[in-house]
Amino acid sequence: MRPGHRPGPGLRFWSGHRPGPGPEPGHRPGIRPGLRPGYGHRVGFAFALVLCLLSAGCRSPKKSAGKTPAYEKGYDAAALAGAGNRFALDLFRQVQPEAGNMVYSPYSISTVMTMCYTGAGGETARQMSEVLYLPPAAQLERAVPGLRKEILSGDTLPGTEISLANAIWAQENFDFLPAYLERIGRDYDAPLTKMDFIDPATREGNRQKINRWVEEHTRRRIKDLIGPGVLSENTRMVLTNAIYFNGKWKWTFDAGATHPSIFHTGPGETVMTPFMNMTRSIPYYEDEEIQAIRLPYRDEQFSMTIILPRTPEGWKMISRVIDLDRIDKVESHFFSAEVQLSIPKFKSDMELSLRKVLTAMGIFFLWYHSL
Repeated sequence: MRPGHRPGPGLRFWSGHRPGPGPEPGHRPGIRPGLRPGYGHRVGFAFALVLCLLSAGCRSPKKSAGKTPAYEKGYDAAALAGAGNRFALDLFRQVQPEAGNMVYSPYSISTVMTMCYTGAGGETARQMSEVLYLPPAAQLERAVPGLRKEILSGDTLPGTEISLANAIWAQENFDFLPAYLERIGRDYDAPLTKMDFIDPATREGNRQKINRWVEEHTRRRIKDLIGPGVLSENTRMVLTNAIYFNGKWKWTFDAGATHPSIFHTGPGETVMTPFMNMTRSIPYYEDEEIQAIRLPYRDEQFSMTIILPRTPEGWKMISRVIDLDRIDKVESHFFSAEVQLSIPKFKSDMELSLRKVLTAMGIFFLWYHSL
């Protein structure tokens, strides 16, 4: 078998085939995802996000002269998933220049922000609609539960475990709109728990209670999501989302074929780390800038697509390479090829404060007390 390509930054795969067309996945909001791929039989993901809303954000919204994009009434789960993909790549381009290793769940972020968007109005709603690519909130009634149902349908498949959980933690005796709480509870399957954020004697216990909920729904992968001091006497509502995925590979890696090798962390920078190795026919793609493979999970409803720049310096152009058109092209032009595949074992986690990021993306009225 002839190596066809130069090794990239960390992953390595070579194919003896040429590309060709062929048949074809408070104050401070924060996300703390954890990623644990690279274990011969299974891969696991856990993500959690919290959004704390202050009392000032619960006032009646002002009217806006801005225009919300027009959408058809038939807005469905597929349209919502497409909007999430566009937002995911925008978020990647915003965070990537300052980040090292990145791991985040666009669905988790979009879910909590959409829960908030459902109760927004005026300029706040307009900004959120533009950044999240969402139609008017009233048109989400079918799409939100439909997309959730579609994702959770994989939880019944052999070798796959998926959990999606939402929750509302609201200040007791505060005058929330009943219609908002009812809709969030129904469309997002988000139970309501009333608690006291004002009294400092109960605030710390409530913080720990929310953190225990997150820990439970991420199978103890994410602990202490809400740090000390994030909740305050001004907190009126906390929206949480937790996602857990654990799936078995369709093609398992032989533990005996795992060997240490060089991992390129950047131009001229390397470390030694264990690599899993496999040679087999798998879905493969290549062009002048990248190579890509698709690794299905056992049920084949879910898969992991890995995109590799051709050179160790390729990470510099990754934000340009990764766009929806390029991803669609990759996904539609996979062809079967015998590939020598080497993937490093790794564990990655990331804590990201979203207020600064989303403000830079265009959502800033949400954070101001004047609304």
